[in-house]
Amino acid sequence: MATLNENLKSFAAALGNDYKALKSSISATDNKIGNLAGLETTNKGDIVTAMNELKESIVDVQGKAITEEAVDVKLSAKQDKLTPGSGITLTGNTISASVDLSALATIESVDDKIKVAVSKLIDGADATLDTFKEVQDMIRSDQTVASALAKTVGNKVDYANAQTLTTAQKLQACTNIGIGDPSIDLVAIYNTAKGA
Repeated sequence: MATLNENLKSFAAALGNDYKALKSSISATDNKIGNLAGLETTNKGDIVTAMNELKESIVDVQGKAITEEAVDVKLSAKQDKLTPGSGITLTGNTISASVDLSALATIESVDDKIKVAVSKLIDGADATLDTFKEVQDMIRSDQTVASALAKTVGNKVDYANAQTLTTAQKLQACTNIGIGDPSIDLVAIYNTAKGA
């Protein structure tokens, strides 16, 4: 079975060969895009010069100076839109903000939130298994759970280490991560589409 890497290389080679053949068949006069006489630029000789002319006009428009007076007009127009009591004020060209710190959490409220989170984590577990240490001790005392867990974990695809998988396992792993069948013959699909 060819790897996805090998298939992609073959596909890229097929595309490259067709591109070279197509490129060599295009003559210099056919290399223009559309009828250049229809351009509204001064230079109509080739598309690159026309695009450069367009770029220069865009840069010229972008380069117009933004004056301090224009900014002042914009800011003063927005000043009356500030909501009283919002904590934001505009004085001349200076924007200032004030923040009400009374809404910040207190240490007691943080402690209460931690207690609620721990309670949700335990969620009514028996007193004998309501800590991670107790769960660890239980797993160590009953190895059937650990063996079943190890078997389940062993059937997972490891992305950090090399792994020996059967062809079916490889296909399933590729399908699970959205690659699909990596052995697909892209060159055959491309050649079929090209001939259509």
